[in-house]
Amino acid sequence: MTQAHTGEPAVIQDPNTAPARSSTASWRIWLLKRGYGVSMLAITGFSVLASLLLTAIILYLTGADGETLLISMGAAALIPMIVAPCASYSMMHLLFELDTVQRELQQIANLDGLTKIFNRRYFMTQFELNAARAARSREPLSILMIDADNFKLVNDRFGHLAGDQVLQEIAAFCGSTLRPYDILARYGGEEFIVLLPNTCQDEACEIAERVRAGAAALRIQLSVQASLSITLSIGVSSLSESSGGFHLLLNSADEALYEAKRGGRNRWAFRQASSLHPAVAKPAPASKLVPAES
Repeated sequence: MTQAHTGEPAVIQDPNTAPARSSTASWRIWLLKRGYGVSMLAITGFSVLASLLLTAIILYLTGADGETLLISMGAAALIPMIVAPCASYSMMHLLFELDTVQRELQQIANLDGLTKIFNRRYFMTQFELNAARAARSREPLSILMIDADNFKLVNDRFGHLAGDQVLQEIAAFCGSTLRPYDILARYGGEEFIVLLPNTCQDEACEIAERVRAGAAALRIQLSVQASLSITLSIGVSSLSESSGGFHLLLNSADEALYEAKRGGRNRWAFRQASSLHPAVAKPAPASKLVPAES
C-alpha cells in the first residue's frame, strides 16, 4: 500500500479472515514478482514441454515411424517457441495492467480523498487486528484522537478551499511527525486519529505533546497575503499489557479529547482505557497543559 503518511504502517492481515489464495492466484502472484522476462521464459518453456509431451503421447498411440517422430517432435518444439513468447507478452501486459488497476482501487478504498491519508474504514479494520494481536501478545496499545481547534472559524473567514488546505497541511505535518509504523487516518471532518502499536501511556503522551507543540509552531500559507496558525487538541488513551477492554480505547480517547477542549484547547489530555474504571480521567501534567491562545 501507499505510504499514507510518509511511512509504511504496520499493516496486519488476519489469517482467519484473509481470503484463501487459489492456485490461479498463486501463479499470477508468482509471475508478477518475476517480471516480464522471467515470466515469458517460464511460459514459453512450459508451452514447449507440454507440446512435446502431448505430441509424444499421440505419436506413441498412433505407432508413428522414426522419421515421422523426428519431424513431429521438432515441429512440436518449434511452434511453441515462436507462438508462446508473443502470446505470453500480451498476457503479461494485461496481467500487469490488471495488477496496477487493482492496486489503485485498493488505494482509493483505503485512503481519504482530500488528505491522502488512511480513511476511517481502513483505520477501524487495522485497529481491530492490532487490538487482537496486542491482546494475544500482551503488548500495550495507544490511540491519539486529534481535533483542529476552532476549525469552523477557518471555513467562515477564509472559505472551504482554505479549510481543505489546512486539513491537508495538518495531515502532512502529523505524518511527518509520527513514527513510520504508526497508523494515521482521517476520522471525520477536522478529526484525525492515530493508532500507536506497542506504545505505553508515557510514550503516547510524549508523542501527543510532540504533535501538539509542532502544530502550534506551524504557519500555514493560504496565499501571498494570508497565512494562519492553528492549534490541535488531542485525546490520549492507552491499554497496558495487563489491561483488558480494548473496545474502550476509542471511547476513552474521545472523552479525553473533549476534556482537552474543555480545558482550553491547544493541549492534550489522557484517559486510561479500563474495563474497571472507564470514567476515571487523567489530564496531562500542568506543565504540558498549554493555555489556549487568544
